[in-house]
Order: sequence, then C-alpha cells, then structure tokens
Amino acid sequence: MKRILPALAVLLAGCGSLPAERSIRIDLPAAAAAQPLAGKNLSLRLLRLDAEGVLQERNLAYVEAGAPTEVRQAATITWESSPDVAAAAYLSAALRGAGAGVIAVETPGTPAFNLSGTVQRFELVGGGNTGMAVVAMDIRVDDLKFQPWLNASYCAAVPGRDRSVAAVQVAFTAALAEVTSHLISDLAARAGGGAMPPFVPRGSRLGTC
Repeated sequence: MKRILPALAVLLAGCGSLPAERSIRIDLPAAAAAQPLAGKNLSLRLLRLDAEGVLQERNLAYVEAGAPTEVRQAATITWESSPDVAAAAYLSAALRGAGAGVIAVETPGTPAFNLSGTVQRFELVGGGNTGMAVVAMDIRVDDLKFQPWLNASYCAAVPGRDRSVAAVQVAFTAALAEVTSHLISDLAARAGGGAMPPFVPRGSRLGTC
C-alpha cells in the first residue's frame, strides 16, 4: 500500500499545499436524552474491533472517484487514533449513553453478551468539491454459549460540507453516529424479545455505500 499525497489531500488543504501534518479525530457522543437500551438489562463486553490493512493505521484512507478500487493514504493527514480504535471508543460511549452496560475487554466481570466486529470501511471518497465519509462495520453479538444473538452489517455515507479538514472530521463523526444509531435500534428490538435480524448486506440499513 503506497503512502502518497492524493488529490484529496490537496483538496482538503483548501490551498495549493499542505502543512507538515494535520490531525483529525472522532468526537465521542454526548449522553443521549432518550435511552432505548435502559431497563433492558443488556450487558455487553466490547471486544476489540478488527480491521485490516490501512484501517489499522492512522493515516487518512482515501478513494479517488476515478479509481474506486484503490485505497490510498494521505501522507500528512492523520487520525488521532486508528479507525478501529476510534470506532470502538465511539461505540462504547454510544452504547453506555443509550443505557447498556458496557464492560471493557480487560475489565473483570461476566456480562451476558460479547460484542465484536470488523471495521470494513473508514475512508473518504472523492467527488465534486468536497468528499463523502464512508463508514462500514460488521457487528456480531454472541451470548455466553457463543451463540449469535445479533449479526448484522451497517454502513453510512455522509458528505462533507466543504473542503476543510474540520468538515471531514464532522462527516466521519456523523457517519459513525448513523451506524451506531441503527445498531442500537437493532439491539433494543432484540432485547425486547424480537427475532434476531438476519445478517444483511452492507448498506441495506442506510442506503448504498
């Protein structure tokens, strides 16, 4: 995988060159006014989210509109945490905010379920004067007998409002919030006695991405 300065990087700079390095982050969600998982006695151990290739690294992953199968990395634009680590932190905060009991993998305790997953996409797709933040995750929740309790795939695509690095940060945070919101809805339905949703192709929850 080449670490290059793609067209996106110049686009994000908003001028003809980039500073030595620019860092972006995912903002954790605030406590939700509504807690759809409160009172459902849902306790989860959040295992480490998996990721492969460039998604294990901090450099911003980018896909040129004209080369959709080639994932590139910006040389000087980096996440404060790699996408797998940032997504896990966001997911943990969102689940707690929704009323679930969340236990970190290294913390003693016996929760009713283990939540694991894979970050499949966490990239900016070029196009027009901005870009589209795309986040896709496969999520699996197993009971203590290692039987699947929920198994689904989620994806969201959110356009940036302009060319700035700040706008890209906002777009990725919003995409992750959409993914997490739909996961929480599925967990609430499942904890309420609903049937386990089938494993769904990526994007069927939130549109094609």
